[in-house]
Amino acid sequence: MNDHEMTVKGLGLHDLLEILTLEPLEKNLYRGQNRDIGTGRVFGGQVLAQALVAAQNTVDSDDRMAHSLHGYFILPGDLEAPVVYQVEGLPAPCSGERAPGLARCSNLPWPTSENGSPA
Repeated sequence: MNDHEMTVKGLGLHDLLEILTLEPLEKNLYRGQNRDIGTGRVFGGQVLAQALVAAQNTVDSDDRMAHSLHGYFILPGDLEAPVVYQVEGLPAPCSGERAPGLARCSNLPWPTSENGSPA
């Protein structure tokens, strides 16, 4: 693979791996960094990818992989604030173990109007 094939709009493989490397804050809590792709907001695909990485980081075994991923974007994310991912383990069917079932993410401060509602 040559350098051109490894670069997409200025984002090289090294940059991609760097953005997917999350900082562990405590058990099941991770912080991700943002990259401005020109929209002025956090890119939703970045949030989903980082949430999946956070969930995978809580699994001890390499043979346990995610089988689905769902996300809802309520408000635009702030590029200046890191995204924090909290992974909640749920009982895995038939195994008695806990598997990551929910990764919540927050990116504060949220833009608000004078009365405190989303702007």
